Amino acid sequence: VAMALALSLHLPEDFFVKEMDNPVAQMVLLRYPPPQPGGENLGCGAHTDCGFLTLLTQEDGVKGLEVQDVRTEQWIDAPAL
Repeated sequence: VAMALALSLHLPEDFFVKEMDNPVAQMVLLRYPPPQPGGENLGCGAHTDCGFLTLLTQEDGVKGLEVQDVRTEQWIDAPAL
């Protein structure tokens, strides 16, 4: 995955891999219930993902993932790509 990501960004194939001396692999699968109109919709709350890469599947038109600007501390919607 790291090599494919590097190539997709037009970087040398070993761009990420050469920095991984002792990588730790962890896989966490989470599924949240669909958002309910007018209801309280809870996810996992603010947190920092550890490690190199987080893969997320998100339905078009469903808001949920936000990232925090560390300079302003504002939360910004992260749209599905």
